[in-house]
Amino acid sequence: MPHQTEARLDEMGISLPRRPKPIGNYLPGVVVGNMLCTSGTLGTQPDENDNDVLPYVGKVGSDLSIDEGYASARLLAINHLAMMKAVLGDLDRVKRIVKMIGYVSCAPGFWEPHRMLNTVLKSRP
Repeated sequence: MPHQTEARLDEMGISLPRRPKPIGNYLPGVVVGNMLCTSGTLGTQPDENDNDVLPYVGKVGSDLSIDEGYASARLLAINHLAMMKAVLGDLDRVKRIVKMIGYVSCAPGFWEPHRMLNTVLKSRP
């Protein structure tokens, strides 16, 4: 069955946007041997003029709630999937994610960044 991964994403209510527009002169990813290395991205989404905008700006724990931080991390993860699809053509080619690095901008004393990153493509934390 072709495109099983995207069908599963649809079941989860996740639709892939176009890949984020690059800010600089870089590729969304590159295949080296049988591995894909993706570029960094942000939790952006296209606005009505098709410009990438950050709907969540600030530090979690002061400017943003945990739910807003989660929503931003979720957008970021979905953007990475869109970048992977742009490079590979089909997400079914992905067999395993070997490494994921996530950064959460937190207010001083906020010690729950894991709540943004642990379950970004699953149900809410």
